[in-house]
This record gives sequence, C-alpha cells and structure tokens, in this order.
Amino acid sequence: MCEGRGHARGEVGLAAIDTCHPHLILCQISDSQSYINTLTKINVFNPVELILPNTFCEGSQPTKLYTLLRDTYTSIGLTTVHRRHFNETIGLQQIKHVCEQEYASVEVLVTSK
Repeated sequence: MCEGRGHARGEVGLAAIDTCHPHLILCQISDSQSYINTLTKINVFNPVELILPNTFCEGSQPTKLYTLLRDTYTSIGLTTVHRRHFNETIGLQQIKHVCEQEYASVEVLVTSK
C-alpha cells in the first residue's frame, strides 16, 4: 500500500497478492480524508498483512492513514519497509517480468496511472 504525495494527494495504491494462487490485484483509489474507500477495499481483500512505506510512521506524527489502519485492523500485521521499495520504474519492470503474455494489456493500464 502507498499513498500519493504532491499532485497525487488523495490517491491510495494497493497491491493484493493471493499466495495460494498466482493472483495479483492492483488498485488505485481516489479517497477522502476518512479513507472510507481504502478501508472498504481492505475489508474486501481480508489480508493477513499490510506492507507500508516506513514514511507512514516516521517522525513524531504518523500519517492519518497509518493511524487508521493500526487502530482499525488490530489483528492484521502492519509491516513497514523503506520507501525505496515502492518504486514506479522497478514495479513496472516486475510486472513485465511476471505477467503472462495474454495479460500484456496490464502494462498499458499501469503505465497510464
């Protein structure tokens, strides 16, 4: 999960992976300050873990989204990793690498986001 900055403020990106089946879902959500759309999508996915950039909880004040996730999903593990792992270019390269040829249109859709 990541949250847009600058001109992308209010956008939340989610990637959901089903580890039992080779299934990846990518979502971009336009959301309000209550993050109701993001919370609803998380409920639909019913994850066991959320992986977030460490910038969500760095410094003296965690982000509002991080606080909501921590307080709402007490039974879901919250794992933070360095923000450099949320890289647009590398992410697109990974999609090209793992995506079957019949789903090549995914690259076009992701590139336009």
